Amino acid sequence: MSNERYLVIESNMRSLSFHLESITKSKYDSDWHSTIHSHPFMELFYVLDGKGEFLIENQRFPVKAQDFVIINPQVDHTEVSSPEEPLEYIVLGITGLSFSNFFNTQTNVEQPFSFFNLRDEQKDILVYLNAMVTEATNHSMSYELVCHNLLEILLIKILRNKSFEIDVSPINKTTKDISLIKHYLKTHYQEQISLQDLADLTHLSRFYISHSFKNEMGQTPMEYLTDIRIEESKVLLSTTNYSMSQIASIVGFSTQAYFSKQFKQKIGMTPLAYRKSQLE
Repeated sequence: MSNERYLVIESNMRSLSFHLESITKSKYDSDWHSTIHSHPFMELFYVLDGKGEFLIENQRFPVKAQDFVIINPQVDHTEVSSPEEPLEYIVLGITGLSFSNFFNTQTNVEQPFSFFNLRDEQKDILVYLNAMVTEATNHSMSYELVCHNLLEILLIKILRNKSFEIDVSPINKTTKDISLIKHYLKTHYQEQISLQDLADLTHLSRFYISHSFKNEMGQTPMEYLTDIRIEESKVLLSTTNYSMSQIASIVGFSTQAYFSKQFKQKIGMTPLAYRKSQLE
């Protein structure tokens, strides 16, 4: 009788404490909102079909089917689909983990995101990702464990093919709360939002939110919200012929007068003067 015996050595991966926060499968349609945002966790995208762009730190990067995109925690980004070839992807949100050794091939400067393609591994990768989506959808017994194990396999496949390094990045609770608030404000700025709304969202006191947010961001949540609305109004002033009252309403200001007052305080000129300056 012939035997072949192989020793299996404990992996360093076992010492890493990370958590699969979410599994999302998305496809572009008419209600897709491409809003700049960030997360307190790392995101791992895999493009299933279509074409589009990722906007990351004011840079544009084209993506297509079979591309991977890794975005580390707290990095501003959004996805934009081609209308002719709708973008479809699976994205994994992973807490407690980030990658390092991402270098821009042109400038050789390290950056907090990466784009790559693992052509030789496509068949296996699709099996793992589709299995994760199925497990998360069906919620069968121990589906969380299955998804976590599939994630480990996927990460190992990436590390075998790329010169990336894994870093443990424990999430500070205050930072996570603030990231949640920032994301909410960026995606709901058109609505009437109060400090109490943020307290209800996070299950924290209004005092704690105001104090922690200002310590982290240098401004209160309401000041941050005003800045978002002003920036959005500048786009509308430059690219549309909407009236001042229409723009005020679209971006979430309660009245045109309050919009004009806040705009002049922040920008140093009235909205109408700003529009004229953009046309010159």
